[in-house]
Amino acid sequence: MLDRVGWGPSVRFAMVALLTSLPNHLAAQCPPSPVGVRLEVTIVPQAGEGGPEEMESIAGTANVARAQDARVVIYAHSGNQWWVQPLTAAPLTEIRADGRWQATTHLGLEYGVLLVHKAYSPEAKRSALPEVDGCVWTLVTVKGRLAQASHESEPARGVGRTLRFSGYDWTVKSGTAGPGPNNFSDREENVRVDSDGRLHLRITYRDGQWYSAEVVNQKSFGFGTYRFFINSSISEMDPNAVLGMFTWSDDPAFAHRELDVEISQWGKRDDKDAQFVVQPWDRIGHLIRFTMPPTPSSLHSFAWNSRAVVFESRAANGEMLHQHIFSDGIPQAGTENARINLWLMNGGAPMDGKPIEVVLDRFQFVAAHN
Repeated sequence: MLDRVGWGPSVRFAMVALLTSLPNHLAAQCPPSPVGVRLEVTIVPQAGEGGPEEMESIAGTANVARAQDARVVIYAHSGNQWWVQPLTAAPLTEIRADGRWQATTHLGLEYGVLLVHKAYSPEAKRSALPEVDGCVWTLVTVKGRLAQASHESEPARGVGRTLRFSGYDWTVKSGTAGPGPNNFSDREENVRVDSDGRLHLRITYRDGQWYSAEVVNQKSFGFGTYRFFINSSISEMDPNAVLGMFTWSDDPAFAHRELDVEISQWGKRDDKDAQFVVQPWDRIGHLIRFTMPPTPSSLHSFAWNSRAVVFESRAANGEMLHQHIFSDGIPQAGTENARINLWLMNGGAPMDGKPIEVVLDRFQFVAAHN
């Protein structure tokens, strides 16, 4: 006999069983994926076989209209399974208002990162990553980096030709490496010094691949003022491109002694396009974003001592565009090198599909006075 709602107990039991067996992203009530969502992994953990002890940071950016309604879900692949990170009891990573996110993860040979609606309830382990559907809005996968490789800017690989720029020898990076990861090329079409002594960095496309550019100063300068003279209009770069002027040490102490001037919209049109950073970037007060006005050339610098770092960006006429003083968590000098790179978020393509070039008139270092 049917009960008052028209279903007998056995039918009701079967329906409950069916509903509870539905995949989580179908059972949850989620709005459709917003238009133009993007997800990037900017800090890639090293590759490992997994285990309960060793963990590393993983971080990136998410471009989504309402960050408060979205979350990031991270899976690490180990033992033929995808394991949710960092904990089964805490599988959803929040996204900051500026679109950045960071978490820790146990090691895996590969990492899967999902951008999901906050109602999504991920499974603790899976044989395969979920499809983009329902509460899952997009996903990316990245291979774990090789042990000893850096989070942001790996050492130059391959033959690594050298060039002379502003009175210094620089190694030209080649091979597939971070940041991004990107394909870095040491060909002259990507990195060259012209007859006037200017450095040209170019992102180019050939043989079905996009290639980026980076140069690494062969000296370690330590405390002092680092100046980068740009002879390009960088305020209108492609939103997916990043120009970095920074220090980096392969020694992980002091967050690799990384100090950054970065020009990029990080894939977000009409967003601020420049920032000063004392790594780690996610510590409160360690990242300041601003907008570069249109200018045909500019000077970017940071003066570094044991107590503070003073960042400045100026127009060619000396007008101050932005300045900020950091005094917390200042790294101590040792084994760092000055670097300049031009690369693509997540190794993807420029939004307009065109090559990108940045020209530097010179680099200058002035040692700090004790």
